[in-house]
Amino acid sequence: MKFSHIILTIVLAAMVSLGVNHFQKPVSGTAATKESVYDRVMRTGTLNCGYFVWPPLHIKDANTGAFSGISYDMIMELAKSTGLQVNWAGELNFGTFVQDIHDARYDAECGQGWPNGLRGKLVYYSKPYAFIPLVPVVRANDLRFDGDSASLNSPAVKIATIDGETSAMVARSRLPQAMQVTLPQNAGATDIFMNVTSGKADATLTDALTAYGYIQANPGKLKIVHYEQPLHLVALNSTLPQDERLKNMFDVATDELLQNGTIEGILKKYEPVPGIIWRVNEVFEEPEGH
Repeated sequence: MKFSHIILTIVLAAMVSLGVNHFQKPVSGTAATKESVYDRVMRTGTLNCGYFVWPPLHIKDANTGAFSGISYDMIMELAKSTGLQVNWAGELNFGTFVQDIHDARYDAECGQGWPNGLRGKLVYYSKPYAFIPLVPVVRANDLRFDGDSASLNSPAVKIATIDGETSAMVARSRLPQAMQVTLPQNAGATDIFMNVTSGKADATLTDALTAYGYIQANPGKLKIVHYEQPLHLVALNSTLPQDERLKNMFDVATDELLQNGTIEGILKKYEPVPGIIWRVNEVFEEPEGH
């Protein structure tokens, strides 16, 4: 074969190869064709929710498995507002749920949120629909911590927390000298209260709703220590993947449910006594003169 023919053959082979690569469709599942969470929700009409069982925010009936609660009702109304169905896809773990949402294993952690700066590096949060104070809970006959939150911030004080949960982060930032008695990530609210009643810890930090419910069900064992200002305000919202359109959908629907009174109705339904749940307008009210 002549040298010129060899060169021509090579050039033609290269052109054919380039043409195939140019017109070949991207392989499904590659980065170029990866479907966003928002697009998947819109295509399927279904929101796949991860959740925490944390009464009265999210309640699971032990006999029937039926759900109820503030965050459950809120998400069901949000889905109705947006024309979506909800698939309660699985119960989340405090230590891994942020990564699960970031990796889009679920479309959202639906309804409780509890945002903080570290989590915000990996996920978005929808607009808050309410706030709950984080309060210290101590034994009913323990008077050491009455009146001043500084009394909790001592190396002699043991505080029961759950690893990876907001109470542990608040204890580290607000009560750095106190010793944490850390429970595993699959522990629940009852476990941290039992650590206090048994004397393994002097106090725990949890939301006022959960604390009030436990104290009402177990009278004479524990009490909430009230201070002029809460140690922390817990925002109730949803944890979302970093998807702008999904966050916008949650935000707009939340505003609608706040403005038409739906959320107020849900809060009143589950609020054991008035004032435990802080309304959005109580936290973000306009200063006088504006």
